[in-house]
Amino acid sequence: NFEREADQVAGRYLRNDPEKTKPLRDILQKLTSSHSGSSGTPGFLATHPGTDERIKNLIAIETQP
Repeated sequence: NFEREADQVAGRYLRNDPEKTKPLRDILQKLTSSHSGSSGTPGFLATHPGTDERIKNLIAIETQP
């Protein structure tokens, strides 16, 4: 839940940027992709929500007023 809250805060901050949350979404995707040949999720992300969920939530933040 702490990570979801952190994503919410970062997303609200980033939505004011012209690129919005895309840089953060790209980083999350690259972290997951770079470890897809091993166990899938890097150990340091094991306690975080899934990447797909996090990206979906960041996109949703961009459409919030």
